[in-house]
Amino acid sequence: MKTEKNKTTPTIMKTITTTLGSTKLPLTNQKLIIHRLLQSLSNHCGFDDEYIKDSTKHNASHWRKIGMYILVKQFGFTYEHAANVFGKKAPHAHVVVKEIKEKLETEGVRHEVLPYINQVMFDIES
Repeated sequence: MKTEKNKTTPTIMKTITTTLGSTKLPLTNQKLIIHRLLQSLSNHCGFDDEYIKDSTKHNASHWRKIGMYILVKQFGFTYEHAANVFGKKAPHAHVVVKEIKEKLETEGVRHEVLPYINQVMFDIES
């Protein structure tokens, strides 16, 4: 009987840490990240969590885009998982991330998204 060893490759994961007193706690719990993200977006835009997650409500689309960008770029979520949080599909999340990235790289329109991204990240990590 011939046995083969399972080879596993190490997974490299970007860990975002937050400081609580003098200890650092990694933010790896995806449900906690999503909860804090939705709570922060709700606080900043005035819409409740369900309204933000509802993909048919166009008034909250700017906030959904910021949320998808943060989940993908800051926390390493897949496009599919980030899009599912807001009732969208993976190709939509890809377009959104590309759009927000272009805004961040353009001098005249950076102010439309950068302050919100920074504030939401601060809220999630604290």
